[in-house]
Amino acid sequence: MTWRMRISLLIVVLGVSSPHLFGQAFADNGYSAHLTAVGRTGAALINDPALVFCNPASIGFSSSPGVSSSYTNLYPGLADGSLTFLTLSGNYPLGDIGVVGVAVTQFAPTGWSENMMIGTFAMPLLERTLSVGASAKFLRWKADEPKGENAVPEPALSYSGLSFDVGATYVLQNLLQEKHDVRLGVSLLNVNEPSVAASGSADARLPFELQAAMAYISRTYDYSVTLGTVVRGKDVHLTGGAELTGLKTSIMGADAAFLVRVGGGRIVEADRQGEYDGGFGLVVGSFALDYAYTYQAVMNNLGGISTISLRYIF
Repeated sequence: MTWRMRISLLIVVLGVSSPHLFGQAFADNGYSAHLTAVGRTGAALINDPALVFCNPASIGFSSSPGVSSSYTNLYPGLADGSLTFLTLSGNYPLGDIGVVGVAVTQFAPTGWSENMMIGTFAMPLLERTLSVGASAKFLRWKADEPKGENAVPEPALSYSGLSFDVGATYVLQNLLQEKHDVRLGVSLLNVNEPSVAASGSADARLPFELQAAMAYISRTYDYSVTLGTVVRGKDVHLTGGAELTGLKTSIMGADAAFLVRVGGGRIVEADRQGEYDGGFGLVVGSFALDYAYTYQAVMNNLGGISTISLRYIF
């Protein structure tokens, strides 16, 4: 397969087969298995450094430093192609001042490389029931010059620019006999709508994105339910998920739990534009291993998407 064919196939696959992507540039290709397995309803989630990708306020409740990394294998059925997506994120509390976070992504199929670097600051307010946050994102992509005996001579292309996110998360604690919480989250992504074209064309602007979600947490029965929506451009994406603690035990003296997660979502008024998610989490003390599997409702002959994440809270 020639260089041109690889790039063209990549654009087609990422542009039309993944409803959560909406478009192919700087999108959620698997920020974390935790986030993916519950239907990407991340705006109301907390306690995971990787959540800065969808809501900068999410780390504001962190009382300890944490790191998270993930590996996603996209479309294993794609012939002559290797689509892997890597992320690394972390947060560090600064006492009463707030919490800082950093994150980076790496997506580099043949002939193309794409990176996003994020710096985040979040601040808890109102006796730690409210967190507000903001992120600055450095965006970069590069397309190599065509290679091969029959390649048409063309120069390499590249782009770099900045985008900005803001968000808030509110926690209603100790409801219904002090055994339940409700979290509400909202984030505004790419508020400056930067053009990601090498030429700066307005047709290639990253659209402004609104994410809103609610999470209901029951400490009595150890489960949570999340519902959310993502509005990006003209598309409205409805999402939902659930997490259940299937087992609690002790491993080498540390508290351990096995979590089961399911989720999914679809674009309103889009035929078959949806996905089904599932996965699990294994938490042992401060360490967590998460896995998620995504089944696409379109172009499912390319295979499901697997994401593996590791987390550690110090």
